[in-house]
Amino acid sequence: MNYTTHRIFTGLLVSVLMITGYGCGSGGDGASDIKNENGLFLISNDSFNQTINVEVKKIESLDTQLSNPKFIVISDSLMLIRDGNTDNDIFKFFRVSDFKFIGSFGDQGEGPGEVSSPAFVNQGAFKTDSTFEYLDWGRRVLLRYNIDSVLHSERPFPEYEYTLPSNVIMLQRAIFLNDHHLVGSGGMREGKLVKIDTRRDSIITRTEFTPILKEGLGNRSAGYIYAGEIVPNEDKERIAVTTQRFKTLEIYDYDLNLISDSRFDENPVTILGDENSIATGETLIQYSNITISDNYIFLLYSGNNYDDLENAFYGDTSNLKESEIHVFDWNGEPVFRVLTDSYLSAISFDKRNNRIVGLAPYMEDYQNYIVYLDVPF
Repeated sequence: MNYTTHRIFTGLLVSVLMITGYGCGSGGDGASDIKNENGLFLISNDSFNQTINVEVKKIESLDTQLSNPKFIVISDSLMLIRDGNTDNDIFKFFRVSDFKFIGSFGDQGEGPGEVSSPAFVNQGAFKTDSTFEYLDWGRRVLLRYNIDSVLHSERPFPEYEYTLPSNVIMLQRAIFLNDHHLVGSGGMREGKLVKIDTRRDSIITRTEFTPILKEGLGNRSAGYIYAGEIVPNEDKERIAVTTQRFKTLEIYDYDLNLISDSRFDENPVTILGDENSIATGETLIQYSNITISDNYIFLLYSGNNYDDLENAFYGDTSNLKESEIHVFDWNGEPVFRVLTDSYLSAISFDKRNNRIVGLAPYMEDYQNYIVYLDVPF
């Protein structure tokens, strides 16, 4: 893998983690710090109603080895971790109640029950406690599996699979909204999000690229620059969207009408590489992950550049910044700013226990720890 490709996939696969314990601090008074310009909310760190300091705490009871965990998602009773740097058992399942390992799925390959690389999982991958879905990016297929089948069958077959149409095969993220529609992001020249009718293989609508970049972009670069994380809220029929390059939160309805657009009023610089690259070592990672509850949207803020993350991976964490979690309501208004004492790579909301659970790769001796935060609101 060359330098350019490494940069692209490092950015796309930056993960999230979680924390526990808290103390309270002071923040701004909220609405008075929010500037509304033609429906666009321009905010700052002072816009949050409250700033909360938290201590990252480890879960000591994990009973299986993680190679290089990339992503975590939680349903009512199950936890799924997408493990990396492994040729088998790519997806690992745990009970949420005691973090007991209950099974794994996904050997490397392109046959029945196998997974090509990379494989992307979204928050919302568990439609129920009985099924989960993921995007097999190597084959450009979105699949839904029965969990009992993947845990107990040697070569399980998907309940449903959908091959992406040729004009959107570069999508970086995709998730089913319902039985007949999916939404995807990243990898397109024509727009930031796309909604597809899976019965007709037809694109229903696309959204514009926002915010607009002043720098010129070549070929497919726009699709990668604006790639980010998407998570649907089925009860509210809303989709929360964030990106790694921009400190923004957008909320859409299921028809991809923009409901809310909240951006930090600091114009973060997106550093582009040459015409063959979309990043340099100084390119900053903004929001690297997103998870939701019924009332809130949680964005994992990194604030590290690619050099910081690459150096940490090889043992030098001297410049690695501690993560923050920015909490918004479903109107796009900033509510809480959570400050942690560790770098977090992936997070997911645990509804049953009202906490955030995640991954902390650099806490002690470069072990991959699962951590948690009891949400104090």
